[in-house]
Amino acid sequence: MDSLDLGTLFWDYKNVDRDTAYRSLVANKPRTLYKYRSGNKNSIDDFKDEQLWFNDPFDTFVSGALFDNSIEDLKETILNRKSTIDKIFGKAETNIEEDELFIENFKKNEEARLNFIKTVRSTFRVSCFSQKNDSILMWSHYANSHKGFCLEYDFKMLKELITLPLPVKYCNDLPNDIDDKLKLIFTKSKEWSYEEEWRLVKPAEKCVSQSNIIAPIAIYLGSNMDEQIKKSIMDIAKGKNIKIYKMYLNQNEFKLEAKLIWEPRL
Repeated sequence: MDSLDLGTLFWDYKNVDRDTAYRSLVANKPRTLYKYRSGNKNSIDDFKDEQLWFNDPFDTFVSGALFDNSIEDLKETILNRKSTIDKIFGKAETNIEEDELFIENFKKNEEARLNFIKTVRSTFRVSCFSQKNDSILMWSHYANSHKGFCLEYDFKMLKELITLPLPVKYCNDLPNDIDDKLKLIFTKSKEWSYEEEWRLVKPAEKCVSQSNIIAPIAIYLGSNMDEQIKKSIMDIAKGKNIKIYKMYLNQNEFKLEAKLIWEPRL
């Protein structure tokens, strides 16, 4: 069962009870998860100090322009969308009063959403992981065009009792249950399903931006990593006594492969 199925199963309250979903999650969860890092000074320092970065949940939430622009800025877009819908259903052009009422209702709903986002931001922090370490797109987006690195984590080694990572649910519709804050945080557009993402959530009041709660068990170096940075990171990894891999582009396919280049002596 892949992360998409697990995410749908775990967060779909209509078709399965939470206990059943959780048992299935535990039985099918991946053995380890991965976190891509850019390879800049901050990410290298985090690796050295075994710090796990927690973000504002909406730093990683693809909400679309409606969350980022004022209603007035969106007025034309909103009315164009309404006009398109009207035409689809064969409705004649509406008058100005009806358009203004439509915008006012939209504004009220949007204000409720924005207030909800503020509440979520003050309540939770998230750290994001992936089931895969060989995604060309993720190495490009999150690891500085293959110049960064990727860390592997075994969550049986968590140093404190917090929730385990949970799978993201990918769908085309935003959750409309504003009372379910976690469900919103764990929902993303299907366009991002290739990430096979899992998220670790901590209460904001118990979470600084970084937390020393888990140590990596292996590191994967990007195929375009600078040699000087590579040496520095390898020295840190060897000091931690963890395996070091290097990513290489397959000569015959658009595919990345991990090759072991150093491992601790037994």
